[in-house]
Amino acid sequence: MKQTRLGVLINVGALTGLATYLAFVVLNNKMIGVPRPSLLTAILMLYIAGLLWWQGWEVKKLVAGEETRMTRLRAARLPLWAKACAIGASAVAGYSAAQVAFCLRYADVALYRRDAIEAGLVAVAAAIAVGVALLVEHWCTLPPDDDDPSRGDHAHYRPDYNSPDAYLVTPLPLLGEIDVPGSAPAEQHGCCREYNYC
Repeated sequence: MKQTRLGVLINVGALTGLATYLAFVVLNNKMIGVPRPSLLTAILMLYIAGLLWWQGWEVKKLVAGEETRMTRLRAARLPLWAKACAIGASAVAGYSAAQVAFCLRYADVALYRRDAIEAGLVAVAAAIAVGVALLVEHWCTLPPDDDDPSRGDHAHYRPDYNSPDAYLVTPLPLLGEIDVPGSAPAEQHGCCREYNYC
């Protein structure tokens, strides 16, 4: 899985913020109350960031060969969770930034000033979650498994599917070591010599 690009997250945050700000303006013009920010959202963002950091640190220990309860299967799934958290947190950051911009239009009102401060805290917490998620994605780059039998001398073999001969031979690693009773030795087959299996 490719690591999430920063540009994608910026676009998600910008589009979410723009849509949120326009929605707030429309609701305000129609004399409809807009949603107020909640510090519980900031706490949730920090909790997710801390949990991701802990899981990512366990993966880092796994990569370094240190003792850990993290398994390779769980480590392989963690980048997907980190990517989802990065995209979701960037949307929350854009939403909260739009709340700040909207509340600052009425900065002379104490209630709006307080809402702007709370929305700013949420935006900062979401930005921290985005940074942690990107860092965890970087930590989750695992080395190849030496015990994987599929990774041999022919692991990077790619047949030419435009050639008719590609459909006559199934690429198998270590084909030369297969001993089939009643058949000729592998080195006598022309297909083996052609594809360097023997």
